[in-house]
Amino acid sequence: VIADLIKHETGLITVTVMGIVMANRQIYSSQALHRFKEDLAVLLISGVFIILSATLDWETVQQFRPQFVIFLILLLFVVRPISVLIALLFSSLPWRERLFIAWIAPRGIVAVAITGLFAIRLVDQGFPGAEALVPLSFAVVIATIFAHGFSASWVAERLGIAEGKGEGVLIAGANRWSIALGTMLKSLDIDVLITDNSKFALRRARNEGLTIRHGDVLDEAHNDNIDMGEFQHLIAATDNDSQNQLITADLGPEMGYEQISRLANDGQSKSRVGHGRLLFESGAEFGTLLDRDLAGWRFSKTNITEKFTADDYRKNLDEGEEPLAVFKPDRRLLFFATDARPVIEDGDIVVSYVAPDTPEERKAVRAAKDSEKNGDS
Repeated sequence: VIADLIKHETGLITVTVMGIVMANRQIYSSQALHRFKEDLAVLLISGVFIILSATLDWETVQQFRPQFVIFLILLLFVVRPISVLIALLFSSLPWRERLFIAWIAPRGIVAVAITGLFAIRLVDQGFPGAEALVPLSFAVVIATIFAHGFSASWVAERLGIAEGKGEGVLIAGANRWSIALGTMLKSLDIDVLITDNSKFALRRARNEGLTIRHGDVLDEAHNDNIDMGEFQHLIAATDNDSQNQLITADLGPEMGYEQISRLANDGQSKSRVGHGRLLFESGAEFGTLLDRDLAGWRFSKTNITEKFTADDYRKNLDEGEEPLAVFKPDRRLLFFATDARPVIEDGDIVVSYVAPDTPEERKAVRAAKDSEKNGDS
């Protein structure tokens, strides 16, 4: 404000310099500043659009002339693509991505704001037809929204650069139970990423052929080391209940709270609300699951058909056994939780957590795990 008072329009330069300085300084609250900046930008940009739209009246709208349609067509399909391709001529960007940028190059708040300012100045200077700049700039923005907003995904698919909808599962916490879950999901051809702060804990997951990342899942997500758009679900399965709740509270607004499930680590956590869904219909606790894993419990998958229905599946479950997730034909993975009961239909694959089939099998599994545990120690 002080810079702008000294010399008009220098406030923008001052803010830009401030941003450069802050971006190159080590500020521990930088992540909070990023989120605050994003929220502030949405409010300010929305406000500017409302203010500029309020300046339009019917007389100004009537200034829109038929020849402006020719201008819009040339701008969208000739001027804009050529300007983008020239600007990227010597860049290392692949040609398919250059073509995509040339197609969707945006015209938004900056164009409207600057044009609105120039229109007022030009009208004051007495330039004829200057008042038509405001409706013309809004026409450019509206045409961009409709022409490119609805065609962007189609163009990306035709150019072969569309990543598609994220279908993977992110598991926070590497332990025997979560690794076994990751292995089961991998058998369904689902991409699984397991994160943990302990390299030792991740060693077993790597040996099982799972993709791993060493580090805290919150730090990795906030630093964009993990693309959260690649995952349809996150499971907070650490041995720390507070950490599981923190993961849910922090990443919930980004992924959606219904896309995050956590394990309960104590009886009190089941009664707490606002900390994400508790995995399993029973809300089975972390310690119970590890005990069952040592006792030989395992994950199984069941195909639901017209002959073997969802009711038949439920009847075959023994005491303590329960479904964990439903894998839909369209590759959606819906998890059961204390407050979520996905519908099981024909063609679905149900992932369950079940006990060993026979006492002999249970004994053999328990002996193998005890031996493996002694070997690790």
